[in-house]
Amino acid sequence: MISDLHALKYAQILTQNLQLGRRFTEPPTGLALLSNITAAPLTAILEFTLRRQGINARLQNGDYDNILQDAARFPEARVLIVFWELANIIDGLHHTIERMDADRRVELTQKITAELQFFFETVKGRSQVIFNSFSSTAFTHRLPQTGALETLAADLNAFVRANAPANTVVVDIDKIIARLSVQRSVDIRYFYSSKALYTVDFYKDYSQTVAPFILAPFGKTKKAVILDCDNTLWKGIIGEDGQQGIDMSPESAEGKIYYEVQSLMLRLQRQGILLGLCSKNNAEDVDRVLQQHPDMLIRDEHLSIKKVNWEDKASNLRTIAAELNIGIDSLVFLDDSDFEVNLVREQLPEVTVMQVPDVLPEYPDAVRRLIPLFVSLNASQEDQRRSAMYSEEKERQQRRATFADMNEYLKSLELKLTVHADSREYLPRIAQLTQKTNQFNLTTKRYTETDIENFMDSDRARVYVFRLEDKFGDYGLTGVAIVTTGEDPADGLVDTYLMSCRVIGRRVEEAFFETILGDLRRRGIQILTANYRQTPKNAQVADFWDRLGFTPQAGNSEDEKSYRIALADYRAHDLAAFEIIFPDVTAPGQ
Repeated sequence: MISDLHALKYAQILTQNLQLGRRFTEPPTGLALLSNITAAPLTAILEFTLRRQGINARLQNGDYDNILQDAARFPEARVLIVFWELANIIDGLHHTIERMDADRRVELTQKITAELQFFFETVKGRSQVIFNSFSSTAFTHRLPQTGALETLAADLNAFVRANAPANTVVVDIDKIIARLSVQRSVDIRYFYSSKALYTVDFYKDYSQTVAPFILAPFGKTKKAVILDCDNTLWKGIIGEDGQQGIDMSPESAEGKIYYEVQSLMLRLQRQGILLGLCSKNNAEDVDRVLQQHPDMLIRDEHLSIKKVNWEDKASNLRTIAAELNIGIDSLVFLDDSDFEVNLVREQLPEVTVMQVPDVLPEYPDAVRRLIPLFVSLNASQEDQRRSAMYSEEKERQQRRATFADMNEYLKSLELKLTVHADSREYLPRIAQLTQKTNQFNLTTKRYTETDIENFMDSDRARVYVFRLEDKFGDYGLTGVAIVTTGEDPADGLVDTYLMSCRVIGRRVEEAFFETILGDLRRRGIQILTANYRQTPKNAQVADFWDRLGFTPQAGNSEDEKSYRIALADYRAHDLAAFEIIFPDVTAPGQ
């Protein structure tokens, strides 16, 4: 992630981490470090990295070289981080392995893989595991030929890739060492004296590497890249140089840089990241480039929004966020101008801003540094269709303008709501929705795929999802509800109720609720409790349970509200605009 972490000394990080920790009022998010080496500096560095992103992280340390036993400890830890260091699996392994005969090496590999299998089986139900790949680089980087330690590392990494459970993120340690160099990553003196192999610089880079994976389940990822045009997407100024004078040719020395940057942007777009333009230009000139220039990789169909005008860019970015219906902090903005970059940084500090480097060949690498900001743990079909969905929404809005009555407009859309319960095929998308949905989200609880699977495996929980279609297209899987029961199976609790901002305003929130209500009744639930937890982004649903007829409970505050309703007392809404399909319920509320 883009950060000045490397500029800070370790003592400064310790001090600032303590200061940040005192500012949080909510309970800390637990993390646990399991390690067979000494990794003390990681605690403050990783906590500091996450706390700067709004997560009150607290990292606990397991016992030294006790990974298997500690795997079942720390039940409150949302994330387990594992440093299973190859060179310290057996004391002195980094040099003694070369003296082992072939049979002894096979026995050693079998022993370690058996331990790995036991470990993965133990942690497969945990929310998230971050597991470091096995590396021999610290001890083999000077050797001209592949040795036994490197072979062992390769064999173990192949086993990890094949057997690690779905909740596990495998971090390639060698990439960190490659970025920093062996000399900056490893201090061999401390390994010999206290089994502390890695340096503070290594742990800084490591923390920045793993932070996006930890932040993603909390919705702390970016959703859109907004680009300037002149000297950002192409070399030159379209208003002065004309279409023939701008350069993004893969055949020219400078053009190939811009061509590569466009290619990287399309990589993000294919992953479901929104692309947009924010440029001071004549719109006709830019449209002509998008439509006609032979070297242009990014075309109109790749863009979800364009603001090509002479307004200031901070105002345009506010409008872009509003029209895309995402938070301003979800934007990344690229521009070449000192003035524009500084303006946006001053007026919109929530936006991540990157300036095109003065040394042009550094530009593609600078863009690659942005890619972790968009990391997603859960790829879905909806990600691949996101740009098309925005185009379909434009058609809906144009049609909406021709109707004076909302109900008649909804009927004209030919809405079809399909509800599923405990469908494992949707695990990635369900987890993704809990991680990214902010506006229509009653409790804003964040879950990983493993968390959702645990709900589905439980006799006391039911996970509902819906997808919505209309005559213009498929909105995709856009809503989730999780309902649990306690000791009394007649008492239910709405743990999660959310839906994508794409479907807000179509009364689908009522149709979805009333559809699953029939299933809850069939399962014997008579009383339903629901909560609202206020966040900076979900004010629009503060009265949702009130509108559905739930009764507020005593002791409610503005930030935390609890509601109850007897299902027999629920009054159904007019949902004639919807065709509803759900295998367990033939009609809403029945």
